Amino acid sequence: MQKTVSMSLDSSDTLSAAKNGKTVIDDQCNSLSRKEELSEPERRDVPWVYMFTHRMKVNSVNEALKERFGTFIHKSVVYSHKSKGIHKEEQQTISGLIFVHGNPGDVQDFLSERFFGIHLVNDYSTRCTACIPDMEMKAFMQMSGAKSRQVRFLLHSLDHYSTGKTLIRIISGDLKGCEGYIVRIHRDRCLVTSIGNMTVAISGVCKDSFVNAEEYVHEKKTQEYNSPGSGETGMHLSPLQSEIDQSFFNPRNEIDAMAITKSMDKWSARSRSLYGSGALAEAAEICVYVLEQIGSRFPAGYFLSETIGITSVCRSFEELLREILVSDKTSDEVKERITVALESLILRYPKLPLAFKEKFAK
Repeated sequence: MQKTVSMSLDSSDTLSAAKNGKTVIDDQCNSLSRKEELSEPERRDVPWVYMFTHRMKVNSVNEALKERFGTFIHKSVVYSHKSKGIHKEEQQTISGLIFVHGNPGDVQDFLSERFFGIHLVNDYSTRCTACIPDMEMKAFMQMSGAKSRQVRFLLHSLDHYSTGKTLIRIISGDLKGCEGYIVRIHRDRCLVTSIGNMTVAISGVCKDSFVNAEEYVHEKKTQEYNSPGSGETGMHLSPLQSEIDQSFFNPRNEIDAMAITKSMDKWSARSRSLYGSGALAEAAEICVYVLEQIGSRFPAGYFLSETIGITSVCRSFEELLREILVSDKTSDEVKERITVALESLILRYPKLPLAFKEKFAK
C-alpha cells in the first residue's frame, strides 16, 4: 500500500521528519493531561523527561502516566491510498517517544513499579537523566500545536548545525525562551534548537514571529547601553528622535534584525497618522530619522534578505516622504529639509535601497 504525507503548499520539502525509515510531514497535535495539582511557580520548577517504549505499548504506558503526570506525544498526520480513497491517520512522529512532566526520580520509580524495563533517556554528555526545562518544553509544545509553525526532528546533534553560527535566544513572541541557531534547510530559514538530547528545526521564523517586538528591542537596547564602551547617545536629538532611538540597537544576527524590522510597524503607523492629520514636518522627521538609523546600523547584506524585510520598510518610509514632497500642504521649508536629508542619506549610506538615488544621480 502506497503512503503519502500531508504537505504545506509553500514549503513542500522542508518540514519532513524521519519516521521508521519513511518521510512524514509534521502536522502537529498532542496529548496532554495535567493530573498534578501544582501551583504555577511549582509547575515551572518541575522539568520534563522522556522515554522510548515499544509502539504497541505507547497508549497503555501513556494512559498510566497520565494518572499522575502530564504527558505529551508529538504526532504527525499521514495519508494513505486505500480502495475508497485517501485515508487520514495520526501517527507518532518518533515511534515510542513519550514526554513526561515530573521529577525524574518520581517518574522512574513509577515506571519501575508499573512497567519493567522502561527507563528514562539519559543525557549522553552528563550520563544523567535528560531534563527539559518547563519553559522550553512549553515553547516546543506551543510550536507543535500551532498551524503556523512546523517542527522537524533532525538526525544530527545541535553541534552539527552550530558551526559558524551565532547562538541566539528569543525573548518575546511565540518562540520566547528558545535558544538555537538560524539555519537554512532546503531553502527555508529555521531555528534549530534542542529538546533534551533531540535536535529540532522550527521553520517559518520571520519578523512576524515577534508578537511583542518592542520587548525584545528594549532588552537588547538595555544590553547595548550597559555594555563597555557603548558611549553616550541622544546628546543632540529632538524629543521625537530620542523616542525613535529607543527602537534601535546594533543587530548582531538576523533575529535581531527581524525584531527591529517588526518594531518599525509602530513608527510607520505613527508617521502615516501624522501625515493624515496635517503634521507633515513631524511625519517627515520620523521617516528621515528611521532611515538614518537603519542606514547606520544595518549591514549591507541584510537588505538582500526577504525574510528580514528591511528593504520594504525603507521603501515604505521613502514613499511617504515622496507624498509629503508633492503635497500642496507642505511648506517650501519642509520640502527643502526633506530633499537635503535624502541627498545626505544617499551620500552617507549608499547601501540604503532608496529610489531617490536615481533622481539624485541625474
